[in-house]
Amino acid sequence: MKKVMLVLLCLALTLGIFAGCNPKDVPKVTLYGTADNEILTYNKIDPNKTQLMVSITGNASILDIYKDFEKKNPQYQVIYMDITGGNLNTALPYLDWLEHGPTPDIMFMTPQFRGYADNKFFVDFSTNPVADRYQTEALNSLSSNGKIYSLPGPSKIDCMMYNKTLFEQYGWQMPNTFEEFIVLCNKITADTDGAVKPWNPDAKYETKIVGAIQAFAYTQLFGGIENRTWYNEFLAGEAAYADHMQPFYDIVQTLIDNDLLNESYLKYSTSTRWKEFLAGKIAMVNASAVLNFGDATDDFAYAPFPYTSGNLGYVTTEMNYNMSVVKKERNAKQQEAVDCFVEYYSSKAVQEKLIEDRPLRSNFKGVEAEENTLMQGVQAAVDAGNQFALLPFTKDGHKANFNAYKNIEAMVAGTMTAAEAAATGDDNPFTPNDEVVVVPPTAIATAKENFTILETSMYIADMYREKAGADIGLIANNTLFRGNLMKIFKGDITAGKITTLKPRSFANNTKLAKYSMTGRQLLDAMNAPLGDRPNGTSNCIYAFSGLKCTVAPWNAEGNRMLSVTLADGTPIDEAKVYTVAAWQGTVADAYITETIEEYTGSFEQLLTAKLTADGTISPAADGRITLKWD
Repeated sequence: MKKVMLVLLCLALTLGIFAGCNPKDVPKVTLYGTADNEILTYNKIDPNKTQLMVSITGNASILDIYKDFEKKNPQYQVIYMDITGGNLNTALPYLDWLEHGPTPDIMFMTPQFRGYADNKFFVDFSTNPVADRYQTEALNSLSSNGKIYSLPGPSKIDCMMYNKTLFEQYGWQMPNTFEEFIVLCNKITADTDGAVKPWNPDAKYETKIVGAIQAFAYTQLFGGIENRTWYNEFLAGEAAYADHMQPFYDIVQTLIDNDLLNESYLKYSTSTRWKEFLAGKIAMVNASAVLNFGDATDDFAYAPFPYTSGNLGYVTTEMNYNMSVVKKERNAKQQEAVDCFVEYYSSKAVQEKLIEDRPLRSNFKGVEAEENTLMQGVQAAVDAGNQFALLPFTKDGHKANFNAYKNIEAMVAGTMTAAEAAATGDDNPFTPNDEVVVVPPTAIATAKENFTILETSMYIADMYREKAGADIGLIANNTLFRGNLMKIFKGDITAGKITTLKPRSFANNTKLAKYSMTGRQLLDAMNAPLGDRPNGTSNCIYAFSGLKCTVAPWNAEGNRMLSVTLADGTPIDEAKVYTVAAWQGTVADAYITETIEEYTGSFEQLLTAKLTADGTISPAADGRITLKWD
């Protein structure tokens, strides 16, 4: 086995797949997945194929096309990774991946992930013939210093979505104005005795709530030549902010007064929000019109945002994602794979596939959206030109000192009035670039070296076990559903970086818990990580603390844990009861005998406490896991 590992490692070095890593880091990561402390993919790697590492950030969804690419080009194998991280408002984790490696070959990014250092990391498409196939306006929106470092994806439409079944049952009608919207929301609460929430504003995400409020007041704020003239004059320092933008904050206050915007909505889990909406517990949501509900399509419909005057409404538009090629050393076969993927992505057939059965608008020349029944509710607004992209309050590439989202948070907390929020835009709104002083965020701890994803998961499992005083700690590794996808990188660890480590899809109000499990339950659970699929499992393994395991990541699901013992090598006693720490909703109920205790504190608070106590950290070197790649 050691010989096989050495051969694969040498082959990986020959193919140049460690580009961007120092020689001492070579054993850490290999795209063949044969390192002793990392699992980049649970799909078995074929060494006879050329691997192409493709990553996504945000809500970019390309599963269909990467599988189609592999089918059409069987000489290539795609390693698909999600490197989104936590809160988009506080950190851009993809920059850490680009700085430290292993860097992907192709990156799909939602617009908020684009940085100012694009030319440092990404290939320039400005002279590439494929760029001519895209709409000029879309390319311009992605340009940086006159260069094109990304190719556009389709654009989505954000609008209102409502439960048609509920509306028909209670005789509700979608409103034409914002005032009617407030009346309807109060009626929904009254008609259902509070059992159905009238509207969930998706206020956890800045663009979603700001976009909805801009749409509610668009004709007052930005619609028409006079309002757009104000916007340009404000950016030039020739017009005031407060008087013009007061309607924006008045709407925020109205939402707060009617309990349509509160502290819980600022933290609401996206997965919980959708489950409750689909279950009829929420009547309306603001959403991107990109969802295909299959047999449930007849139960839901889209509509424009009702606004303060008029009877048609507005929708907002935003590019769904964009694609970039990462600069890195490649051999001839790897470069061919990249070129093949770019050509594939930039074909009319694929661009049509990207909007197929989805209410999206292509940014590719010659591709027209097919008629979509879901779009019927907003088609009149789109045809009338009642659509807009959020206007950025930036000047010379520098964001304004005021922040509408932070003002909204303050208003929800009751520490700022609508008038005070509006006034923030007139107090030195833009700092000249040559006067900008960047204050480094406070370091909470320091990592002496890069962690792999698996090593990071093990560190989180240690945190769980230590906090609960349990025998064992468990967290799903390298999986989207409530598991760890991210890495701790060498250097200072700040609050923003802690946020990126929070697993996604935690249900609202869940906590770290200590459970009792028999040895038999523990052994069964280790081979069936809880997931979000019909059979309840997930294509991954648990990372762990307090155990010693031999694992075959490329075995079939349910057969990956070759051996499981306690950390000291003591066999698991099937009849004995063990205490296990895990986040609620990450271990199936069938494997739990009893919940012993729940612990207060968010994931970020618990991780901050551990990092503060540890100070300087390195990956565990205790031999707790042995990976088998046969």
